[in-house]
Amino acid sequence: YLLQAPALGPFLALASRWLYVYNVLRPHFGVGMDQQAPLTALQKLGYNGDSTIALLPPILLDPISSDLLLSCDREAGNDLLATYTPYLTPAQISLYFSFVRRPLAAVSCALRFEFGGYVLMQIGIIGLPNSTKTTIFSALTRQNVATQPFSSGKFETQTAVVDVPDPRVDRLAAIFQPRKTTRAQVQYNDIAGLDSGVNRSGGFSPALLNAIAVNDALLHVVRAFQDDSVPHIRGSVDPARDLRDLDAELLLADLAVVEHRLERLQHDLKRPGAAADLAHSESQLLLRLKETLENEAPLRDLALTPAELLRLRGFGFLTLKPVLVVLNVGDEGPLDSPAILSYPHRHSAVIALRGGLEREIAQMDEASAELFLSEYGIAEPSLRRLIRLSYDLLGVQSFFTVGPDEVRAWTMPRGGTAVDAAGTIHTDLARGFIRAEVISYDDLVSAGTLAEARQKGLLRLEGRDYVVKDGDCLEIRFNV
Repeated sequence: YLLQAPALGPFLALASRWLYVYNVLRPHFGVGMDQQAPLTALQKLGYNGDSTIALLPPILLDPISSDLLLSCDREAGNDLLATYTPYLTPAQISLYFSFVRRPLAAVSCALRFEFGGYVLMQIGIIGLPNSTKTTIFSALTRQNVATQPFSSGKFETQTAVVDVPDPRVDRLAAIFQPRKTTRAQVQYNDIAGLDSGVNRSGGFSPALLNAIAVNDALLHVVRAFQDDSVPHIRGSVDPARDLRDLDAELLLADLAVVEHRLERLQHDLKRPGAAADLAHSESQLLLRLKETLENEAPLRDLALTPAELLRLRGFGFLTLKPVLVVLNVGDEGPLDSPAILSYPHRHSAVIALRGGLEREIAQMDEASAELFLSEYGIAEPSLRRLIRLSYDLLGVQSFFTVGPDEVRAWTMPRGGTAVDAAGTIHTDLARGFIRAEVISYDDLVSAGTLAEARQKGLLRLEGRDYVVKDGDCLEIRFNV
């Protein structure tokens, strides 16, 4: 009877499905068990291949092979940690053990994965003490965060979720007059506590390492102006030196992870059969990484295949993340970043901006900001260009869903297909995908309405393999 209740029906049906999956899998958990048994059980439930991976909580999957992590009894806990700590964040390990000790809580967590495929993009703001990180964070998030002329040196983070400025959303909202307008969002994490020499004093703390590792990209703030009221911790301003010093700390942190994993693989290399082959393959990849890091180059300079990147995703390598270097040139400094420093690394970019001025503009209302920009002949705030550069580095793009109920911008990887876009909106849309009705932003704006666009033949039906373009407006047809 409860499943027929309008409000509770969908949730309870989903919960019952997860509990059924859990009950099927539970007898197979244990030490020395058949690796394929739970996967076989899932296939009997109708899950197979990628759909299995998409529907299971990620923590239940081996980050290297995508096999289920199965040693779930407490006696195997130490072996589990020893094997998978290099791949998993502390939050993931905690969630994994919650599945063992508190299965209902873990199933509840699984429901959160199931209810939506949209993942918020996170960008970590890093820099040396007094590098004006907090000034840039305040400008990006429109917050008035207090800054001090000295650094406490303590680890702490400040987090804010901000809307991504996109004039296309405003134009679409003007056309459809929806009840709700939702922009794409990005989360900025201001991470304090970094300094050169941290690896010589024991390395990154687990909390600091995890705070950096969870980000999709890093925004590295470098101070490029002199201010006697805020003395530089090195006694002089040298952007190239500061950038090199902090990069060296990230390199050393990654090198420590690689060396630790290589040591642990020595045991597997001596085992017979497939385990040795997998260990050999992984060690060869890690040796390439080790050579690159020892040559003082970030891992993002390596030409890694998609399969190799997938194998490395659980390590959380810091120098593998895209980096946007932000040069704060003060109130009057030149905005010519190539003249200040060169940063010739892959998946990296450099932008110069006046941090204090950008923060003042961010605190203004829209009318005052436009007047201020026009008086100084500024086409747009540098922060908007910074966000666009972040999107370019991450290889993501925006697509839209439109209608009288909501106009919404979504973020997805470039090169993604229509079914990937459907999964971004909700996993059910991907699972039951039939067709996508597609129109480009420019065509929709020129037509004025969807009805007019349909009459002109601008709307088209595309299959699951259609590659979504930036600015496409989609309506997903599906059946579950």
